[in-house]
Amino acid sequence: MDPIKDAMKESYKGHGLSHLKKLEIHQKTQHRPKKVLPVTITLVVTATIFLFVFLIINEQGTGFDMSASTANSMKGQDAVIAMMERKLQFQKIIEDGEITAVERIEYLRTSDWKLQLAFEGTANTAYAIPEATEEQGATYAALLFYMREYMLEPQSIPEVAKAFSEARGFRQLHELVPVLKAFVQAEYLSAQDEQMPANRNFFLVNDTLQIIIICMYALCTLFILKNIFKRQHLWITLLNVFIVIATLVFFFKPLPHLYAYDETALSLSSLKAIKEAGMLTDDARFITAATFDNSRFALIEEQQSHVLASFQREDNVYRFSDLQILHHTPVIQGIYHIRNDGQAIFVMAFTEGHPITKGVLSYYDGSEIEFQIEEGKAVIEAVYLPQRNTSFGLEFFDENGGIVR
Repeated sequence: MDPIKDAMKESYKGHGLSHLKKLEIHQKTQHRPKKVLPVTITLVVTATIFLFVFLIINEQGTGFDMSASTANSMKGQDAVIAMMERKLQFQKIIEDGEITAVERIEYLRTSDWKLQLAFEGTANTAYAIPEATEEQGATYAALLFYMREYMLEPQSIPEVAKAFSEARGFRQLHELVPVLKAFVQAEYLSAQDEQMPANRNFFLVNDTLQIIIICMYALCTLFILKNIFKRQHLWITLLNVFIVIATLVFFFKPLPHLYAYDETALSLSSLKAIKEAGMLTDDARFITAATFDNSRFALIEEQQSHVLASFQREDNVYRFSDLQILHHTPVIQGIYHIRNDGQAIFVMAFTEGHPITKGVLSYYDGSEIEFQIEEGKAVIEAVYLPQRNTSFGLEFFDENGGIVR
């Protein structure tokens, strides 16, 4: 045998080392310092950046009272009762086979949007509607929409009246959706459906650049994982941070529009619009909301004034349009919108504590239509007129018959 090879083998086996030396080498091997600095920097900096972006996106401002919004939301059994009342009101109007101008105005005067949100949110414990699953809740919300659209352009009234008379209980209401949908051209959009286009506008770039941004994030993730598992050098960590910062530039651009796809988004967008208008918002309080056709409104109490924020529907999303300010008067009126079919909508906002109990709508031909208003209740209502450029007058009266100006 080769004596040199034998000596090398013995040396590799550690036979030439003392027990103390072997123990020392083993301890040095076990306690060898690891390169944790690059990994630590990567995780801390990346987490900090994403946390900062999250706070920017979810900025809600300070001093804005959302309690009114929560208190006014339909909950549980109240939503079921309100739904049945609305169905019975609709059924009573169409049961004679003819819809009068007074009945039409009375039904369309109130908004069903908040009730629709209640049924859409049946999965949310804040609403807790035991009679409806999430899927059923969406169906009931759609029914409210189709009843309203049908009232605008009624067709085959006897057929619809028969279907409504047969659906007596709450659990049978879902059967009415296909009945009404057959006579309505408009499609119902839930709050989630409205939110999707708003989310797609978050990257304020075209589709090509969106793909590039996603690829850069994927590359950044790959670098970070490689850095963690292979303990690469500090310059790779810095490269990761650079990629994250470069792609996050697109997040820092302000959104060009304020959206209102649900009550919370409506409230926050209204507050931001008021701030941008230079008004103080420390004591701003959300009062109520309503949707009429392609217009959505929020009534905000701001110190001694009331503000009505308007949002217009474009590309299936409601975007901020304008503000109307009311100083020391009980009603905001004069908001005039035109539907696609030529019908006009006259919107009114009544403030809390108003003395109005009745409204009178008068046409150019001398005919009048009266409608009752709940005294003191803050509400947004609308009068649907048969066509644009209709000459009309609108007066409000208190319980003593006096005109409220």
